[in-house]
Amino acid sequence: MPITPHFHLSQTISHVTIEIKVPHIRVSAETIEVFVDGRTVHFSNPPYLLLLDFPDLFEAEGETAKYDPTCEGGMVTIELKKHQPEYWKDLDLIGQLMKPRKNASILRAQIISKESGLDSTVEDNQPDFSHTFPTESSNIFHINKPHYGFLNLFVGVFSDLVREGLAAEMIQLPCPDETRQSERRGMRLEAEEETFDPDRYLGDLDLDDDYVFQTAMGMESHWKLSTVNALTLEMESLSTDEKSTLNIQEYLSEQEKVDLASISYPILPHDIDRGQRKSLLLGLLDILFAYTYDHLLTEGEPTIESSWTICTLSCTLSWLEEFDAFDEIGDVIRFSIRRSLIYPYIRNYDFALYCWDQVTAILQNGRRCIIRCLLQVRRILDKSEVHYMGNRLYLDPYLCLIQNVRLVQDTALEELGNELSLLRQERKLSACGKNDLRLDLIQLEQLFYGNQDTTTEQQDKEDAARKEQEKEHARNSLYESFDNCAIKRHAQDEHNAKRNMLDISSQRSLSNTSVESLSGSHKGTEPLIVELQSS
Repeated sequence: MPITPHFHLSQTISHVTIEIKVPHIRVSAETIEVFVDGRTVHFSNPPYLLLLDFPDLFEAEGETAKYDPTCEGGMVTIELKKHQPEYWKDLDLIGQLMKPRKNASILRAQIISKESGLDSTVEDNQPDFSHTFPTESSNIFHINKPHYGFLNLFVGVFSDLVREGLAAEMIQLPCPDETRQSERRGMRLEAEEETFDPDRYLGDLDLDDDYVFQTAMGMESHWKLSTVNALTLEMESLSTDEKSTLNIQEYLSEQEKVDLASISYPILPHDIDRGQRKSLLLGLLDILFAYTYDHLLTEGEPTIESSWTICTLSCTLSWLEEFDAFDEIGDVIRFSIRRSLIYPYIRNYDFALYCWDQVTAILQNGRRCIIRCLLQVRRILDKSEVHYMGNRLYLDPYLCLIQNVRLVQDTALEELGNELSLLRQERKLSACGKNDLRLDLIQLEQLFYGNQDTTTEQQDKEDAARKEQEKEHARNSLYESFDNCAIKRHAQDEHNAKRNMLDISSQRSLSNTSVESLSGSHKGTEPLIVELQSS
C-alpha cells in the first residue's frame, strides 16, 4: 500500500513550490516520477505516492525537481510555474488538494515524520470502510437497512465491522443497524428523561466556589488568542513581488498539517442540496458544542474522559442524530443544553449558554479555526478504544467538507455564526428558556428556593427563641447571684453581730475579773499596814 509523504507548500505570484520528505530511501532518475497534467501533480517514488489537485493550471513545461539527501533525511523539491500569475487562495487546505478524482480510489493515509526532525513511518492499519458506502451491488441488500453517519452514507457498520458487544460502548443508541432515523429522537428524549437527576442539577446551581467551573469560565482558548480572518486578509495584502514567498500555512501548526495530510478523505457527492447543507451545518454545531464544553472543562488538555464527554454531549455522535429540514438552530441548542444538564461533570445552565457563546466565536473566527477544532476532536476520538468509529462516520467527512470551499462557502459559515450570535443576543432562541428543555427546571428551582426560604424562616424563629431562652437564663442567673449575695451579706451581718456580742461579753468579763483581782490585792495588804503601824 502506498504511503502519503509529509509535504509542505509555498507559493509566489508565478510559482508553486512543493517540498516532499522522502527519508531513508533511494532516490534516482529511474525511481522518481513527477507528472503534471493541467492542474494535477503526480509524484511517485516507491513506497511514496502523492496526488495533488490544484485550483488552477500549470504551464506544460518549466517544472523543475531536485533531491537533497542532507535535508531531513531526504527532500525532493518541485517547482511549478503557474499558467496565470496570481495568488492562489486556500492552498493550506490540504484536504481540498488531496480530494480523490472521480476515477481515483480512496488513498489510505500513512504518516511520515509526525514531528520535525523525527523520521518515523506509521502505517495505516485501520480497516477498509469503503464497503460501508452503498454501492450498486449492495443497494438491493441494504435498501431496507437503516442508514446513518455523514449524509446517511453508511449502512451496516456496527453489525458487520464491530466485534460483538462493543456497539453499546461506542454509542448510546441501541441496535443502530435496526433502528430507523424516525425512531431515534423519541428514544433519545425518553432515555434522557429517565437519566436526569434533579438533585444533581440543583447541586450545580451555585458554583461560585467550584475551582473547575471558575477555571473553565476564565480560560483563554485558542479561538480567543488568534484571529484567522485577520491573518488571511494580511496574507492577501502582501506585495506581488515574484521573489517574495507567501507562507500559506502560517495558522495551522506542523502537527495539524500532518493530520490533514494523513486523513483518508472519502469521496463526497459532487453537489449537496440546500437541505443537506443545512442538516450538515446543524450537525457541525452539535459537535462543536460538545468539543467546546470539554475544551473549557479540561483547559485545552484532553483527558481519558474527553472522548466520552464529547460523544455523550453530541447527539450526532451518540445517537446518530440527523437534523432535517424542519429543524432549526434553536433545536440544536436545546438538545445540547439538555444533554449538558444530564450527563457531564458540570450541569449548569449558565455554563451551557457560555459554551454556545464560544461556539459563536469559533464560527466567526473562520474556516481554519473550525478545522483546528475538528482536528482536535478527531485526535481525541482516534486515541479512544471505543469511540474511534466517530471519526469514520463523521469527523473525516466533515473535515473534507469544511476544506471544500465550493460545497461550503465562507459566507455560509459567516452567516451561521452571525445568526447564532443574533439569537443569543436578542434572547429570541427558544433554547434560552428552561421550560423548553422539558425537564421541569423552573418548578425544581422554585421548590428548591422555596424550601430554602421556609428553612431560613424556621431557622430564624429557632434562633430568636434560643436567644430569648439565653436572655431568660441570664436574668435568672443574675437574680440568683443577687439572692446569693444578699444571703451571704445577711449571714455575714449575723455573724458579725454575734461576733460583736461575744466581744462585748468578753470585755465585760475581763472588766469584772480585773475589779475582783484588784479587790483581792487590797485585802492582802491590810495586815501588813497594821503591822507597820504597830511597830
